Amino acid sequence: MTRRRLIFLTVVLTVLAAACSTASTAEQEIPETPESVTITSGTGNVTVNAADSGATVTAEISASGEEPAWSAALEGTNLVIDDGCGDRTDCEVNLNIAVAGTADVTISTTDGAIAVVDMNSRLEIRGAARTVSLNGITGPIGIDIERGDVLGARLVATDASFRTGDGDLDVTLTEGFSSLAVVSGSGDVTAQVPDDDYNVDASTGSGGVDIKVGEDSGAASAILMRTEDGDVTIYRR
Repeated sequence: MTRRRLIFLTVVLTVLAAACSTASTAEQEIPETPESVTITSGTGNVTVNAADSGATVTAEISASGEEPAWSAALEGTNLVIDDGCGDRTDCEVNLNIAVAGTADVTISTTDGAIAVVDMNSRLEIRGAARTVSLNGITGPIGIDIERGDVLGARLVATDASFRTGDGDLDVTLTEGFSSLAVVSGSGDVTAQVPDDDYNVDASTGSGGVDIKVGEDSGAASAILMRTEDGDVTIYRR
C-alpha cells in the first residue's frame, strides 16, 4: 500500500469514528421525594448532593456508537438510576444527582470518581473507584471497594467502615461513635477522631503505627486500623 493511500485510509477511518461517537447531556426531574437511591455506574463519575425534596438527575453522556439507554425511575420509594453502559467499554456517563438529603444512598461503581456531599442518611459504596470523596455525611457509612483512595471530612456516624483493596484512606469523624474501621490492602490509613479514649486495634504489615489518642481496652468506642503496606495514623481533633 502506498503512503498516499495509507494516509487517505487513516483519514477516512478517523472521520468515520468521529461520526459514530456521541456526546450529549440529559436531565430528568423526579417530583416525589424518594426514601432511598440506588445508583449503578461504570467508568463515569457520580456526584450526589442534598436537595430539599424530590430529585434531579443530570447525565453527561459520551459513547462511540449507539447512545446508552440510561434511566432514572422510582420503584416504590426507591429511586433507581442506571448509566445504561453495562459491560460496554466505549461508553461513559457522568451522573450528577441532587436528591432529598434524607434519602439512603447505595452506589455500585466500576471505575468512577465518587463524591457525596451533605447527606443526612445511610451511605454504601461498592465495586471499584478511582477516588471516593465524602463531605458532610451524617449517618451510617459502609465503603467496601476493590481499589481507590477515600477522603472523608465532616463525618458523623455511629458506625463507619472504610475498606479498600488498594488505596489510601483518610477520614475525619467530628462526633463520638461506636465503631470505626479503616482498612486497606495497600496504602496509608489515617483517622482523625474526637479527643477521647478508644479500644484501638492498629497494625501494619510494612510501615509505621502512630497513635495519638488515649487507649483503653474497655472503652465503648472501638477503632480498627489496618494495612498490609503503609502507615497507620490516629490522631485527635
